[in-house]
Amino acid sequence: MTTGQYLKHLMISASLIVMIFPGIHDDRFSRLQAAEREEKATITRTLSGEAVTWPHSPRISPQGDLVAFTWEGDLWLGSINGGRARRLTDHPSWESNPVWSPDGKQILFSSTREGSRDIWSIPTEGGTPQQLTWWSGTDTPSDWFPGTRSVLISSDRVDSWKRGGSRLYKLNLSGQDGKALEPQRLSLASASSARISPSGRELLVTRWGVGMTRQGYEGSLATQIWHFNIDTGEWKQLTPTNLDHRHPCWINDDQFLMVEMIEGRGQLVERNLSGDQHKIWTAFKEDSVRSPSISKDGSIVTFEADMNLWKLNRNTGELKTVSWFVSEDLPTLGTKMLSYSRARSASLSADGKMLAASSEGDILVRRVEEGLSTHRVTSHPASDSN
Repeated sequence: MTTGQYLKHLMISASLIVMIFPGIHDDRFSRLQAAEREEKATITRTLSGEAVTWPHSPRISPQGDLVAFTWEGDLWLGSINGGRARRLTDHPSWESNPVWSPDGKQILFSSTREGSRDIWSIPTEGGTPQQLTWWSGTDTPSDWFPGTRSVLISSDRVDSWKRGGSRLYKLNLSGQDGKALEPQRLSLASASSARISPSGRELLVTRWGVGMTRQGYEGSLATQIWHFNIDTGEWKQLTPTNLDHRHPCWINDDQFLMVEMIEGRGQLVERNLSGDQHKIWTAFKEDSVRSPSISKDGSIVTFEADMNLWKLNRNTGELKTVSWFVSEDLPTLGTKMLSYSRARSASLSADGKMLAASSEGDILVRRVEEGLSTHRVTSHPASDSN
């Protein structure tokens, strides 16, 4: 059966049973098959509240005691030891990419609450978020320059549609009122996911590449890690062109963590700038490591994988998951009946077993066999398609 036939089959369906999973808002579908075998969505509950499943974009605090993360489209804070998580933001827009200030008192994040994706700041104790950028495209916080009131951001302010990718900027906070000045570009070279060395003079960044969901890709479009010297403007490629490496994270001014594609899965790897040290910390079989971050003393690492938040103790080698729960009235969770009467576009997976379609501004995913449930994997005021 062709894609067109699958699309027609989807359009003539009177109604679709859509499972809404907490925290799922992108295209990572590795758990859909398990959900279908269960024939209905199950939400893990604790005696104290709702379990946090699939926290996104985790970032450990400099002190190593707290983790900021995205769940249900908002920012939350949780103890590194697990337990009850505390909501930091509450807004219909999608908010992500938390970045801690060096003293742990402020968190930068990206949000679409004013239309475009801008950078905001909020006290870790809670309060009213403050908008720091007003660009009509996409601004994303990356890191905080040590000992300063300046932050590193990536932005598409320089013709990204024809020059390829975002650029790095230094955003200076002006002073007592906390407002930001116009960002200053550091280089014309495209780069993103940048981290600042403890000395504040060097950057590790990712360049080029395909989406992180294309696990096992090898070729000319593999994401690479580069080193950038802020003082001299010199660039140096650190990883091979044809093998995917991403998410660099400094340990000290010589060593860093990264996610390296090994046998089709992204594993957490530790190495140094010269490349003569190389240590593999993880061996995941079904999923890849994403969004690693490290405490200021270099002892505790957090990352997401297999729909969980993981904690690695570099001193002992202990690796375990961290579990949180929330105790409040949450938006729609569990199973909800939704009706979709038409689809605008559709695409088959490479193996022909999965179908993704856009309908009424949402992305729906299902197995091609008849009688199986359909899963809504995006839910946002903006229209998602193609």
